[in-house]
Amino acid sequence: MPGSIAPACGARSAKNAGFSRPILPHGAERPPSPARQRRVLPLAARLHLKLSLLTSAVVSLLPPVALAVTPREEIAATAQAVLKEYVQGWQDETRIELKPESIPADLPLCQVMNAEVAAEANQRGRVAVIVSCLQPNRWSVQIPATLQRFGTVIVTSRPIRQNETLTGNDVAEQYAELTSLPDDVVRNTHDAIGRQLRVSVTAQQPLRQSWLVLPIVIPNGATVKVLLAGEGFRIETQGKAMQAARQGERVRVRLDNGRILTGLAWEDGSVWVEP
Repeated sequence: MPGSIAPACGARSAKNAGFSRPILPHGAERPPSPARQRRVLPLAARLHLKLSLLTSAVVSLLPPVALAVTPREEIAATAQAVLKEYVQGWQDETRIELKPESIPADLPLCQVMNAEVAAEANQRGRVAVIVSCLQPNRWSVQIPATLQRFGTVIVTSRPIRQNETLTGNDVAEQYAELTSLPDDVVRNTHDAIGRQLRVSVTAQQPLRQSWLVLPIVIPNGATVKVLLAGEGFRIETQGKAMQAARQGERVRVRLDNGRILTGLAWEDGSVWVEP
């Protein structure tokens, strides 16, 4: 009957009107319910945590990655090269001793290095070399070193007293380390023979220039020959020395006429007077 259908449809519409789930278009997916979302999120967090722990465990089992460093031998070789240039002009045999243990073992990799002597070598031959890295890293290290010099020196063959004049039998050559000796050590027998000693020395003692003086060639009060020469003339006379003099020293001479002249004492005992 036509009048009985309308209430049924109206009742269905009222029932659908109170239904809370929205009606989606055909083929569309429904979003997860809030209860399901609460279950899924904690699961994702737990999976993320487990993955992080697994990654940390794997990393901890891997060997440590070694950083590239500059070998000590390479740094020492650079310092050795600059020291060889430093002693190149030395006439004597030279030995270079570096202290590679002073070089840090963890200096970063270096492709361009520079080295220079920090200061002049002191009397004992101690010196320092500064090695610097220019690329790709920047660092600097100071390396101590010792420079040893070896050569011939003149030593005494016997004990010699003060004021004695040295002869060829009194001295000898000896090979020695020069860095442990004074700077004025005698290196040639020609510089020792015929000299007098200012001090007494023992046997095998290296001679020093400051210990040696030329012998007295003109005693005080001695009669000496006086030479006076110039362009086109030469005068020779005699006089009396007013003081003792060694070869090359200036000495005053009183002539027979009472005149006093000053000249240089020569090896033969004469006095040369400049006009």
